[in-house]
Formats: sequence, C-alpha cells, structure tokens
Amino acid sequence: MRKKLHESLRAKVDRRLIRRIKSRGWGSNSIDVGCGIGTIGTELGGMSVDFPEYDAHNLRQFQTDQFDLVICTNVLEHLHSPQKAIREFRRIGRRMYLCWTPWYSPFGGHEFSPKHFFGTTGGSIHSVGLNLFKTTSDEVFQMVIGAGFKILDVRPRYYPTLKFLTKLPVEMRDFMCWNIEIWAE
Repeated sequence: MRKKLHESLRAKVDRRLIRRIKSRGWGSNSIDVGCGIGTIGTELGGMSVDFPEYDAHNLRQFQTDQFDLVICTNVLEHLHSPQKAIREFRRIGRRMYLCWTPWYSPFGGHEFSPKHFFGTTGGSIHSVGLNLFKTTSDEVFQMVIGAGFKILDVRPRYYPTLKFLTKLPVEMRDFMCWNIEIWAE
C-alpha cells in the first residue's frame, strides 16, 4: 500500500513538473540525470541516464552545451561531490532544473528520518558519507552560482505556490520546504 501511494505521488509530481517545463518552452532537447524509471526524460522526448552506467560527476560522453536542459531530481543528496556534478550539468547544458531533499528537511535522513536530527547517521538503505550526504540550500545555491548558472527561481518542489518559504533562514527554509527546486540558466 505504501509503495503504491509513493508511486502515485511521484507520478503526479512528475506530470506537474513536465507541464511546468513545457510551459517555460524548455525540455525539447533535455537529459534527465539519475532518472530512476525515466518518466520525465521520456515524456519530454529527451534522454534519460541512470546510475551506475553514468556518473553524474563525470559526464564526459556528452559534448559541451549538448542539451538545452539538464534535469536532476532527488539525486543531489546522494552524490559525494555535488559541486562537481553541478559543474558537469553546466558544461553539458544551458539550463538546469534541480531538486533535492536538504539535510534539515523532515525527510533529510530518508528512511531513518527524523532520527537524523538526533545524530543517527544510517538506516537500512542509506548511510551518511556512503550514499547520503548532508546538503543545505545555501550550499547548493552557492554551487549553482559557482558553476556559472544564474538562478531564475527557487521553490518548494511539492508546494511550489509556497515560494515565500524559500526566503526563510536556511535551517527553517530547508525544514519547511521538504524538497527544494531550482530553475537556472
């Protein structure tokens, strides 16, 4: 039951994201990095690449500016060097849609949330420093800007109409937004 609910929510969020990308006129030449089942890239008529065949830190098989849009959803917090991955996204794409679960989010610890607030560093699937890394929105904003992107918009992914939450101090912002999205070019 829980898995079906998660899949239903994910499909709904993916459909909304696809509509939002298309409404911006983006996505006709896109790549979805760390795509999971590949819904977004497939729906946009672009390319979807997943791990372990591709390494988000080194996308050397793709040319500079090969894509109009790089999409990366809920992968960043699993990368040991997110700054390096964001630089690669900038190299291969002119625009980026990025969303992730910040560490201070109620779900920052993934399956061991909310115990991560009290020092727990691992669960049955994820372990901090192995396949889950602490990220804050301020750190990611600096990585995006440092890679040469201009941030166009920042919103809570699941509740994009609550944009005002992104103006809160970092710990409160990350907690209240749960999952943050950045639109950049």
